[in-house]
Amino acid sequence: MGKKILLFIGILIFILLLSGCQEENITDNYETNANIHFLSKDLQILELINSSFEISKDNNDKITRVQLLFKFKNLVDKTIRDLSLDISYYDKNNNELFNSTFSYPNIPPNWVEADSSRPKPFEGLGVEKFDYVNIRIKNYKILE
Repeated sequence: MGKKILLFIGILIFILLLSGCQEENITDNYETNANIHFLSKDLQILELINSSFEISKDNNDKITRVQLLFKFKNLVDKTIRDLSLDISYYDKNNNELFNSTFSYPNIPPNWVEADSSRPKPFEGLGVEKFDYVNIRIKNYKILE
Protein backbone atom coordinates (compact mmCIF):
# COMPACT_ATOMS: atom_id res chain seq x y z
CA MET A 1 0.00 0.00 0.00
CA GLY A 2 2.80 2.45 0.96
CA LYS A 3 4.69 1.75 -2.29
CA LYS A 4 1.59 2.54 -4.36
CA ILE A 5 1.13 5.88 -2.57
CA LEU A 6 4.82 6.78 -3.05
CA LEU A 7 4.59 5.81 -6.74
CA PHE A 8 1.41 7.91 -7.16
CA ILE A 9 3.04 10.92 -5.44
CA GLY A 10 6.17 10.50 -7.61
CA ILE A 11 4.13 10.44 -10.81
CA LEU A 12 2.09 13.44 -9.66
CA ILE A 13 5.27 15.45 -8.91
CA PHE A 14 6.70 14.47 -12.32
CA ILE A 15 3.55 15.66 -14.11
CA LEU A 16 3.53 18.93 -12.17
CA LEU A 17 7.18 19.58 -13.04
CA LEU A 18 6.52 19.00 -16.74
CA SER A 19 3.56 21.35 -16.76
CA GLY A 20 5.91 24.27 -16.03
CA CYS A 21 7.83 23.85 -19.31
CA GLN A 22 7.55 26.82 -21.69
CA GLU A 23 7.02 25.19 -25.07
CA GLU A 24 6.24 27.46 -28.00
CA ASN A 25 2.99 27.02 -29.88
CA ILE A 26 3.09 28.51 -33.38
CA THR A 27 -0.25 29.75 -34.63
CA ASP A 28 -1.31 29.50 -38.24
CA ASN A 29 -0.69 32.36 -40.65
CA TYR A 30 -3.46 34.90 -40.55
CA GLU A 31 -4.07 38.06 -42.51
CA THR A 32 -3.20 41.17 -40.57
CA ASN A 33 -3.08 43.80 -43.27
CA ALA A 34 -4.52 46.36 -40.85
CA ASN A 35 -1.34 45.96 -38.79
CA ILE A 36 1.06 46.02 -41.76
CA HIS A 37 1.60 49.47 -43.25
CA PHE A 38 3.42 49.90 -46.57
CA LEU A 39 4.46 53.54 -46.35
CA SER A 40 6.06 53.88 -49.79
CA LYS A 41 2.95 53.59 -51.97
CA ASP A 42 3.57 57.09 -53.33
CA LEU A 43 6.73 55.88 -55.12
CA GLN A 44 4.52 53.65 -57.31
CA ILE A 45 7.28 51.18 -58.09
CA LEU A 46 6.08 48.30 -55.87
CA GLU A 47 2.72 46.99 -54.76
CA LEU A 48 2.30 44.99 -51.57
CA ILE A 49 0.04 42.19 -52.82
CA ASN A 50 -0.05 39.96 -49.75
CA SER A 51 1.08 40.26 -46.16
CA SER A 52 0.64 38.33 -42.94
CA PHE A 53 2.34 37.32 -39.70
CA GLU A 54 3.31 34.06 -38.09
CA ILE A 55 3.04 34.61 -34.35
CA SER A 56 4.72 32.27 -31.85
CA LYS A 57 3.43 32.22 -28.28
CA ASP A 58 4.38 30.38 -25.11
CA ASN A 59 1.98 28.37 -22.93
CA ASN A 60 0.94 31.59 -21.16
CA ASP A 61 -0.23 33.08 -24.51
CA LYS A 62 2.68 35.57 -24.42
CA ILE A 63 4.15 36.51 -27.83
CA THR A 64 7.71 35.17 -28.19
CA ARG A 65 8.34 35.68 -31.93
CA VAL A 66 6.84 37.59 -34.87
CA GLN A 67 7.63 36.52 -38.43
CA LEU A 68 6.49 38.96 -41.11
CA LEU A 69 5.57 37.47 -44.50
CA PHE A 70 4.96 39.56 -47.61
CA LYS A 71 4.80 39.50 -51.41
CA PHE A 72 5.51 42.38 -53.75
CA LYS A 73 4.86 43.11 -57.40
CA ASN A 74 7.09 45.33 -59.59
CA LEU A 75 4.79 48.01 -61.04
CA VAL A 76 7.29 49.48 -63.52
CA ASP A 77 8.36 48.15 -66.91
CA LYS A 78 12.00 48.40 -65.87
CA THR A 79 14.36 46.45 -63.64
CA ILE A 80 14.64 47.63 -60.06
CA ARG A 81 18.14 47.10 -58.64
CA ASP A 82 19.48 47.13 -55.09
CA LEU A 83 16.07 47.59 -53.47
CA SER A 84 16.26 47.78 -49.72
CA LEU A 85 13.27 47.86 -47.36
CA ASP A 86 13.26 49.27 -43.85
CA ILE A 87 11.04 47.14 -41.58
CA SER A 88 10.08 48.61 -38.20
CA TYR A 89 8.00 46.94 -35.48
CA TYR A 90 6.00 49.10 -33.02
CA ASP A 91 3.93 48.81 -29.85
CA LYS A 92 0.47 50.34 -29.29
CA ASN A 93 2.07 53.62 -28.14
CA ASN A 94 3.98 54.02 -31.45
CA ASN A 95 7.34 53.20 -29.82
CA GLU A 96 9.73 51.41 -32.16
CA LEU A 97 10.63 48.00 -30.73
CA PHE A 98 12.77 46.47 -33.50
CA ASN A 99 14.14 47.43 -36.90
CA SER A 100 15.64 45.40 -39.72
CA THR A 101 16.49 45.77 -43.41
CA PHE A 102 15.46 43.39 -46.19
CA SER A 103 17.04 43.55 -49.66
CA TYR A 104 16.28 42.41 -53.18
CA PRO A 105 19.31 42.56 -55.52
CA ASN A 106 17.42 42.48 -58.83
CA ILE A 107 13.68 42.74 -59.57
CA PRO A 108 12.76 42.19 -63.25
CA PRO A 109 10.03 44.23 -65.01
CA ASN A 110 6.46 43.27 -64.02
CA TRP A 111 7.81 40.64 -61.62
CA VAL A 112 5.46 39.14 -59.01
CA GLU A 113 7.02 37.40 -56.04
CA ALA A 114 6.22 33.66 -56.17
CA ASP A 115 6.66 32.88 -52.48
CA SER A 116 6.38 35.11 -49.45
CA SER A 117 9.57 36.82 -48.33
CA ARG A 118 10.62 36.19 -44.75
CA PRO A 119 12.75 39.00 -43.33
CA LYS A 120 14.59 38.57 -40.04
CA PRO A 121 12.01 37.70 -37.36
CA PHE A 122 11.41 39.89 -34.32
CA GLU A 123 12.10 37.93 -31.14
CA GLY A 124 13.58 38.69 -27.75
CA LEU A 125 13.31 41.81 -25.64
CA GLY A 126 10.05 43.72 -26.17
CA VAL A 127 8.42 41.26 -28.59
CA GLU A 128 5.45 40.72 -26.24
CA LYS A 129 4.48 44.40 -26.76
CA PHE A 130 4.25 44.06 -30.57
CA ASP A 131 1.25 45.71 -32.25
CA TYR A 132 2.05 46.71 -35.87
CA VAL A 133 4.80 46.98 -38.50
CA ASN A 134 5.79 49.65 -41.04
CA ILE A 135 7.53 48.75 -44.30
CA ARG A 136 9.28 51.58 -46.12
CA ILE A 137 11.46 51.63 -49.25
CA LYS A 138 14.89 52.73 -48.07
CA ASN A 139 16.70 52.92 -51.40
CA TYR A 140 16.63 51.55 -54.96
CA LYS A 141 17.85 52.08 -58.52
CA ILE A 142 15.79 51.77 -61.70
CA LEU A 143 17.66 50.64 -64.81
CA GLU A 144 16.78 52.59 -67.91
